[in-house]
Amino acid sequence: MTHKGIHTRGYLPHWDFADSVQAISFRLADSLPNQLVRDWKRELLATINSPDHQIAQNAQAELQKRISRYEDAGHGSCLLGKVDHAKVMQDALIKGHGIHYKLIDWCIMPNHVHVLIRLTGDLPLGTIVKQWKGPTAVEINRLEGLSGSLWMAEYYDRLIRDLDHLQNAQAYIRNNPVTAKLCGKPEDWEFSSVGTSWSAEFIPPEDAGSRGINSALPVSGTALSGHLHLRCENRADGVPYISEQSFRAPVHLSKSHVDHGHLVQSIVNPTAGFFDGDHLESNIHVAPGAKLVLSTPSAARVYRTRSGSAAVSCQKFRVEESASLEWIPEPFIPHAGARYVQRTEIDLHPTASLLFFDWIAPGRVAMGEVFAYQHLRWELDLVLGEKLIARERYDLQPDGDSLEALRAKFPAAHYLSVYAAGAMAEAWPAEALDALSNEDVYLGHGPLSGGVHVIRALCRDSLAARRLMETLRPMLYAAAGIKPPALGRIFC
Repeated sequence: MTHKGIHTRGYLPHWDFADSVQAISFRLADSLPNQLVRDWKRELLATINSPDHQIAQNAQAELQKRISRYEDAGHGSCLLGKVDHAKVMQDALIKGHGIHYKLIDWCIMPNHVHVLIRLTGDLPLGTIVKQWKGPTAVEINRLEGLSGSLWMAEYYDRLIRDLDHLQNAQAYIRNNPVTAKLCGKPEDWEFSSVGTSWSAEFIPPEDAGSRGINSALPVSGTALSGHLHLRCENRADGVPYISEQSFRAPVHLSKSHVDHGHLVQSIVNPTAGFFDGDHLESNIHVAPGAKLVLSTPSAARVYRTRSGSAAVSCQKFRVEESASLEWIPEPFIPHAGARYVQRTEIDLHPTASLLFFDWIAPGRVAMGEVFAYQHLRWELDLVLGEKLIARERYDLQPDGDSLEALRAKFPAAHYLSVYAAGAMAEAWPAEALDALSNEDVYLGHGPLSGGVHVIRALCRDSLAARRLMETLRPMLYAAAGIKPPALGRIFC
């Protein structure tokens, strides 16, 4: 058996890489009623789906806090609160130590379990979790005279990226019984790594030439080297499908669907975002006659550089004869101190159609970070029939004058860019576009060679940018006489 990389069983995305450090949580089946979670989601729906990503993220964090508080309050049967049951669970965790993983930290709460391990063998993470759940369910049910499901089907895992992340995870696990007011000190909780005085040398010394915790594949140092290779073509009946695909962290593909003759595919980043040194190579190929829409369900984030190096994303799009591509991502949000390079190459056949959006936010405005990144390098080449039609080269640095144009209209402007070609540009709605400029939007547009058109806009804030995106897309599709395919979105 081998590790599965990024995968999903239809619910949560899971990470599974050899030699990675993982924080895992799983709970008893009756610890958290599904209806309660649905009620909380309905209550938070407006903020979870907010166009302001920071508000949406805060709402998701609030949902997780409610789940954690509910678990810690000891709801359900709390069978793990019984000494003999907790011992069964603890023995199962320790049993696998040194075989398929190294056990770092754990805490067995009355109705859920937290575990921190380093994978050391070839056994997939999901199989390891099954080896914990299966025998313990049998034994605890035997002790209780019960039958049926003991554990909730899914589990939650988080790849540990660096030492800071590790220390935060350890602190949370060790202090969970104290937070839940089950004991006064972490070492007072018997069924935990701290309570058993557990000590495992799981991280080789960094100064001994090892990458230590940073050796999790495909991590190099603390960086990920990932790729996305995707080919869309038509079946014999004319329905588009993904004929070739390959991907590796930090990206993952969700399930696709067909709408109005277009294949709609979401690209997911299940990690926290891009860190310095991360490198992503994307190659997207749309075969003759096929129609592909690529979207992302959440914003792309790049974090403060720790090493001084940048995160790099290289994107290549090839759209062949009579094919169509729409690229419509959520906003790109650079955090304070971030360094990032994006290189985009678009190769269009003269008969191909294109609708290509880009949205750059000024930063985490809700956190007071406005143009606080170190450096953004934004490159784009658009080629139509071997002729260069457009070339962009932006070097954005807050400590120079490169941001004057972005700040000219609004102090925290969001920047939108749209390229349209082929059928998406033949009947250009110039008057309708001119009417979109207002006190919150400063918009311009114009033709390029080869029938390509471009739109540029500065928006006062994320709400204005969201409204503009939601107006532009159906407007351009309507002008082309095409029904806009519905975008797939993922909600946790």
